Amino acid sequence: MTDWMSLETQATNMATLVKIIHLLAGFFIGEYVSHFKYEWAFLSGKRRWHWTTPIYMSCRLFAVITCLLLISGFNASHEIDCAAWMRSILFFGYFSVLLAAVLLIIRTIALWGHQWPITVFLVSIEVASFGLNINAIAKIEAIWGNVPPLTGTCLFINTYDVRSSILGILVSDLILLSVMLAGVLRRKSQSSLWSLLLRQGVVSIALATIIGIPPVTLNFLNLNGAMNMMLHFPSFIAWVVAITGLYRQLELHHAGPEERHAFGTSYLDTAEQTMFNSAPLPSKQAPPLPENMILRPNRLGDPAERPSFQYSHVPNQSLQSTPRVPAPTLNNRGQRPSVHEIRPLPTVGPTPESPELDQKDPELETYTYPPMSANSTYGDDTTAAARSPM
Repeated sequence: MTDWMSLETQATNMATLVKIIHLLAGFFIGEYVSHFKYEWAFLSGKRRWHWTTPIYMSCRLFAVITCLLLISGFNASHEIDCAAWMRSILFFGYFSVLLAAVLLIIRTIALWGHQWPITVFLVSIEVASFGLNINAIAKIEAIWGNVPPLTGTCLFINTYDVRSSILGILVSDLILLSVMLAGVLRRKSQSSLWSLLLRQGVVSIALATIIGIPPVTLNFLNLNGAMNMMLHFPSFIAWVVAITGLYRQLELHHAGPEERHAFGTSYLDTAEQTMFNSAPLPSKQAPPLPENMILRPNRLGDPAERPSFQYSHVPNQSLQSTPRVPAPTLNNRGQRPSVHEIRPLPTVGPTPESPELDQKDPELETYTYPPMSANSTYGDDTTAAARSPM
């Protein structure tokens, strides 16, 4: 049976804890750098600030400071003030978790339509979690190891005394997750349940909350100081990454598809993914160039010069226009007359060059014209004129 309180076991567990912290700290710093262009867009004035933007940026900044403090403390070459170092880590770490919870509360309140009972309940949960965090910061301490093999590093003490605070924080996170899940399910959607939960960020936050259960279990077992703190840092990283990622996706979704493509989020519809993966949209200020415009059928001019339809969604990859071949003319029939053209009157009497037109016909004055025919095509009686003896 393993003696968890032996110095060799504690030294092995402490070395494992240091490796886990280095690995996850490097992961989060890389994640922060990869998405820093989102923060830089606000800092440089390219995007308009929202009242939730400082909360988001402070949450991620405090998490980065926590990672840097952990790396610097575990790689110290000489003795440091472990108590101040530990309290600084807990301060920035817990406040980063609190700010992430504030973002989650804001999202949950929006899902419930800003109802006052839900708002008051969630704010009360957040205040209670804040008090539990302050209690944990005050109780956990650290000392510099002077007993071999626990030398050259800071050791955690009094970790078992904060078990009630850690359990209360986990319960508050589960309550926030449950209220958010209820708010998502009460909204009508045509998508499947899994797609709805995935798009609303419930799945990622649920995983981050479930990861917080093993640290509480180890803390209640109280094997040793290193084991009590073994899985707290993975839970902290998962919580911050899940909630800030959800906030970033929802904010970009509200900003529009062009912003979502510019910042590389996966929160895109199928049509938007097809469009943005092939070619980005042109700038709003610059007018589109003629060679980048999609060809449309020209309904005026010569039919042989009309371009064909282009079915490509990308202007730069459009097919070359091909002239249409005019329809062949039928043999021995000629051009068909239009049904709307005015037909000429039938010719009556002699041609204009005939000298008989100068002679006066005595029978024309005594001829009686019949009434207008019902079969007449035009406005005058052409049938009667054709039968008159001129």
